[in-house]
Amino acid sequence: MKITYKYSAALVMSLALVNEWPCFQCPCRGAERTPGHPSERTREEGPGVLPVEQTQTLSSRIFGEASKAGLTVMSTSKITSRTNSSFIEMRQNLALEATEPQLLVFLENVAATNSPLCVQSFSLRPAPDRSRLNVNMVVSGDYRLPGAGQPSEPDTAQVEYRVVSQRRHLRETALDCYKLVTATLPSGWQLDSLKLQDGKTLSAQGQAPAEEIGLLEELRTRLEKTRGKNGNDLFSSGEATMRRVSGLTNFLWAMQFELKAPESR
Repeated sequence: MKITYKYSAALVMSLALVNEWPCFQCPCRGAERTPGHPSERTREEGPGVLPVEQTQTLSSRIFGEASKAGLTVMSTSKITSRTNSSFIEMRQNLALEATEPQLLVFLENVAATNSPLCVQSFSLRPAPDRSRLNVNMVVSGDYRLPGAGQPSEPDTAQVEYRVVSQRRHLRETALDCYKLVTATLPSGWQLDSLKLQDGKTLSAQGQAPAEEIGLLEELRTRLEKTRGKNGNDLFSSGEATMRRVSGLTNFLWAMQFELKAPESR
C-alpha cells in the first residue's frame, strides 16, 4: 500500500537498537546441523564484529549503502561511541532526502546483506511538495576492541554472536513492522505516524473515513495476529483508540502493540 500524505501530516518512525535483549536463533536455520561453537554461529550470521581498526570505514560504508539506494545525504554529525570491555559501538547521525521507495530499499539492503551497519533510529517527514522525504537517521556499527581477545575464545565468541544476532534481529523486526502496517491498512486509511521504540513497542496513528470506525478493532486484531518474516508472532498484545474531531469528516485513530522479546518467539 502506498502511503499518502494529506493535511500536512508527517510520517515518523523511530527504529531503536536494544542492547539488553539476549540473542536468539532463527528457527528456519538448518535443522540438520546446529553449529556447536559460537564462532561458527557468528559466521553464519554474516560478517561478524569487525576489528576496531575498521571504525574509520563507518562513514564510507554508510555513504555506500545510501548511494546504492539513491538517498541524498544532506549532512552528517560527528561520530560518537560507547564501549564495554569487549566491543565499541560507533554512531553517526545523518540528514537525508529520499523517496519512500528509496528509503525502503536502503533498509532492506542493510538487512539482506548482513551488513555490519544497523539503523538504530530514524524519523521522517514529507518535503513541502510531498515528492520526497526528509529523514533524520542514526546508523551504528559494532567493532571488537584489541583487548577483547580472539573470536575463538569461548567467552568472547559468545558475546560476539550475541551482538551479531541482535543486530540482525532488530533490522528484521523493523522491516517486519514497517511492511506490516503499510500493507495492512485499508484503502483510504491515512498513516500519519509510525514509531518503533526500543524494539519493544510499535505505535501508529492516522486518519480514516468516519463511516469506517467499525473497522478499527478488526484491524487491530488482524495486526496483532500477524507473523513476521521468520514465521513467528511479532506481538504479545495490542490496543486501539479513536477520537472524533468536530468539523472533520475523518476520525483519528491510534494503535499500539507490545512486541514479543526474541526469547519468547
